[in-house]
Amino acid sequence: MQNGIHKKNGATNGFDKLKSKDMKHVLFVVPPGVPMQDLLDPDPSKSFGYIVSSIPMGVLSLGGYLRKHSNTKVTILDMNVHVRDEMKRGMDWNAFLKECMLKKVGKGNIDIIGISAIFNVNASYLESIASVGKKVFSGVTVVAGGGLPSNLPEEVFRLGPSIDAIAYGEGERPLLNLINAKDRIQHLETETKGWITKKSLIEKKKPAHDFVFDLDEIPFKSYDLVDFKNYKNLTRYHGEKNQQTVTASLMTSRGCPYLCNFCSSHTVHSRKMRFNSPGRVIDEVRYLKEVHGVNVFCIEDDLFLVHRKRALDIFEQLSKENVTLEFPNGMSVFHMNDDVMIDALKAAGLKMATLAVESGVERVLRDVMKKPYTDSNIVIQVVERLRRKNLYSRAFFVVGFPGETKEEIRQTVDFSKNTGFNWIIISLASPIAGSDLYEECKQKGILISESLEDFNFSRANIRLDHSSPEEMEALRYETTLEVNFVDNYDLNHGAPKQALIGFKDAAERIPAHAFAHYFSAKAYEQLGDKKEMDISMAKYYDSIKKSVQWAGYAKKFGLPLIGVDNKKIDTKNLKGDGRFLVDGAVS
Repeated sequence: MQNGIHKKNGATNGFDKLKSKDMKHVLFVVPPGVPMQDLLDPDPSKSFGYIVSSIPMGVLSLGGYLRKHSNTKVTILDMNVHVRDEMKRGMDWNAFLKECMLKKVGKGNIDIIGISAIFNVNASYLESIASVGKKVFSGVTVVAGGGLPSNLPEEVFRLGPSIDAIAYGEGERPLLNLINAKDRIQHLETETKGWITKKSLIEKKKPAHDFVFDLDEIPFKSYDLVDFKNYKNLTRYHGEKNQQTVTASLMTSRGCPYLCNFCSSHTVHSRKMRFNSPGRVIDEVRYLKEVHGVNVFCIEDDLFLVHRKRALDIFEQLSKENVTLEFPNGMSVFHMNDDVMIDALKAAGLKMATLAVESGVERVLRDVMKKPYTDSNIVIQVVERLRRKNLYSRAFFVVGFPGETKEEIRQTVDFSKNTGFNWIIISLASPIAGSDLYEECKQKGILISESLEDFNFSRANIRLDHSSPEEMEALRYETTLEVNFVDNYDLNHGAPKQALIGFKDAAERIPAHAFAHYFSAKAYEQLGDKKEMDISMAKYYDSIKKSVQWAGYAKKFGLPLIGVDNKKIDTKNLKGDGRFLVDGAVS
């Protein structure tokens, strides 16, 4: 069966056909998913351990396609892994990047460097990767792709003048055509299908997408190019995590027909949906199980459940595979409000349902966010169904949109408290490049900062008429502490083991997290485990003694303050740690 899977989908990646004589070499570089200013922060007490290192699906897909259809060697340099594991505070970024490039490639030369820039936060790394790459590899062509360059090409060329071209939208076909071109620069200057150059912008040529319409034509991702150990237990929020966990991401469809104002996915993949066939999805699952030992599959589709028959077919087949299923991007509550779907999800291996709730106010869902569902009662019903099936529910919320009133934000906060989610992630509206929200904020002149590094989900970057940025950031952080810790649903309903899922994850990611330790102690108290209770309580007291911030939050929420001078604790100028919001974990 395994060999059949390999041959059917090109999982051998064409190595039996490769000839070294004319082989081209492509290096894909994945920039760190944190602002450059964080890397340059000299504070030795901070580490890069919080960087989210999920398997880079986009470049693995591109690599698989190039290796199947051309005589190309592909190398992947994921700087998230190298920064997390090797970089120390105070190190020179350019020197570190050069060292990583040389170690990864060795003495060989590179024909093309492809920079994967999915999010705004990647912007500050573009020029360093391009310029260092051109110094290290003579004659290399540097291109950038992803949501950021596709949507803000002028800004990307301004920030990265050493970049030769931008891949517009999806990159499989454009890159294949580029690698096969006799003169790469000439090809880029004359081909508008799939490419943007400085010249084409000056000439006001409109780029066109160049999609692979039958997704089954794209071979399995080049999983052999990454070490799964580098991503073990590090890719997800607080789902399946133990020593035996091996995680991989799946993207089984592209495109989204909906009009959510904060999303820009459609600018890369279009609004017309394309799907892998159920058989192809199961083949890839079995390949990853057999060859790489994967037992947790994270489905990253924007809208996996929209094609109900296909989804149920895949779930039925997955139910025979003995795997765990997660949906880290959020599941559409509109498409799962029935027991047939939830039973199928559970049978397929779902243990934790991540729900894209976004708001608890119907007007905001309808008129501000343009969500496909506007009845918040659906959310309540889905959570009740999940609870009856003993499934854990996590909910995404976003607040701080222009046009959303202060009272509506409060209603959403109350909804997050009262619905009975096991855990919530509340983010601040961030104008992602290519989204309708970004265009609205630009047109109205309400962006607080034009710097792309300030476009993230924990920093307020939209000027609201009712709240300051500091007030919005405080509301986000304190709501997170209140709902997930102080009023934790599981702890309040006699389920301490389930409560510990979130508490332990927060403590693992932020070892000094006072609330994680205190409420872990309360959970262990309910379990009658005095030893673990005492350990967690000792860590709590140590945290509030060492951190004025944690002491301030502890005082604000009425937690005990033994060993701390209560009179000296300031509760007015608290600022939470928002590093983990992109990954959804509480900070």
